[in-house]
Amino acid sequence: MNTATPVKEEVEQKNGSAARAIGEIEEARQFLTEAGVAVDEIAPLVEGKFMSAFIRATKPVVPASGACCAPGCCAAASAEGKV
Repeated sequence: MNTATPVKEEVEQKNGSAARAIGEIEEARQFLTEAGVAVDEIAPLVEGKFMSAFIRATKPVVPASGACCAPGCCAAASAEGKV
């Protein structure tokens, strides 16, 4: 039986995320140091300059009839093999 409150569960999840982030930081530090990078010297130069994102997209589907959304809109892409 799970007796944890929603607040306690959220705190535990955030602590787990923080622990993973700290582990990733230490791995990155070790990797860069082994590669000869002076991590402590460059840290102030790169602080706050990195981010990540997930981008999801769907490639448009060209109808089997070959009809497009407007005359000539897909002609160039089709000629290049991009559609």
